[in-house]
Amino acid sequence: MKTKITLLLLLITTIAVAQEYNSFMLEQIESHEKFSYEGVFELFNAQKVDAEIDQNYKLPWNSTLYTEADCKAILDTLAKNGAINIKEGSFSNHVLELNSHFPEFAKNNLMDNFKLSIKESNITNEDLNLKIQNSGTIFYGSNSSSVYKNGSTKLHRWRTLNATFNINTNINTEIYKGSVIFESGFVYGYDYVKIKKSDIGTKMKIGNYKFKVIDVMNNTVILDFKNNINLLDFDLINLNENEERLIATNGMSSGAKTLYKDIYQKFKENPSLSFDEYKKTFHSKFLDLIKSTDLSKEAKEKYLGKEYVAFSSSTKLENAYLYLPKYYSKTFKINLPDN
Repeated sequence: MKTKITLLLLLITTIAVAQEYNSFMLEQIESHEKFSYEGVFELFNAQKVDAEIDQNYKLPWNSTLYTEADCKAILDTLAKNGAINIKEGSFSNHVLELNSHFPEFAKNNLMDNFKLSIKESNITNEDLNLKIQNSGTIFYGSNSSSVYKNGSTKLHRWRTLNATFNINTNINTEIYKGSVIFESGFVYGYDYVKIKKSDIGTKMKIGNYKFKVIDVMNNTVILDFKNNINLLDFDLINLNENEERLIATNGMSSGAKTLYKDIYQKFKENPSLSFDEYKKTFHSKFLDLIKSTDLSKEAKEKYLGKEYVAFSSSTKLENAYLYLPKYYSKTFKINLPDN
C-alpha cells in the first residue's frame, strides 16, 4: 500500500509539473502572438496624423562633421589616455569603469557621433572569468587647466569620458587581473538613399548593405536585407519637396522593427485581419517555435518565413530617405593596473 501511495503521489506531481510547463508554454505563445499581431496590424492600419515641419532639423548629411583625420585623432587620444578599473555599482553589483578624455578640439556633437562597446574581455577575479556586458552607459564631462608662458596665461579645456559596463558575475574578492578590448567609432559622414513606391521589387544598396524593396505603404517601407543589420544604426526620415523634415504634431515618433514574410503576406492579403484569424493561421507555428526552444533568427525564419525590416515614419510618406552613419573605427586594448 505504501508503494502504491508513493507512486500515486509521484504521478500527481508529474502531472502538476507537466500542466505548469504547458501553462507556461501557452503564456509564451500568447505573448508572441499578441506582440507580433499588434505590431504588424499597426503597420497596415496606421492612424492618419497631422504633420508639421521640424524647423530645427538639419539633414544629417548636410551637417558639419569631423573629418576622417579628426576622427582618427579623437579615437587615438581616447585610447592613449584610457584607464580601467572595477568598482561597486549603484545596485549592489560591480561595474567595469573606463575613464579617458578627448583631444581639445573635440567639443561638439560627441553624444550623437560617438559609439563605444566592449569587443572582448579577459578579466578574472582570482580564477573566475568575469562576464561583462558589451554595452554600457557613457557620461561626458569637462576639465580644464591653465599654463603660464611668456608672460601670459593660456586656458585649455577638454571633454572627458566616463563609461561603465555592468558585471554579471558575483565577486567575492578585490583581486583582479586581465584586459579589455574596446571597439570605438566616430561619425565622419552618412550614406543615404531615397525609397519610392516605384522602387518596389528593386534591389538597392546603402553603405555595404544590399536590400530589396518589398513594399512602400502609408508611412512604412518594408525591406529585405541580404545581410544582418543593427537596427539602431539605421533611421528613416520623411521630407517634403523642400527637403524639410515632417513630424507628427501629436509627438509620435518613427521606428524600426522586424517582421516575417509569412505574416507580412497574410496581412497584405487582408490588412484588417482579426486576432482570431491570425491565431488560426500562426498558432501552430508559434507552438512549434516555442517547443524547439530555439528563438534564433534562423529558427524563426524556418517557421515564419524570411525576416524583413520595417522602417516607419510618424507621418504619411512623401519623400522617404533611409540613412546610415559612416564610422571611423578603432579597436584598442587596455590592461587593468596591478593590484
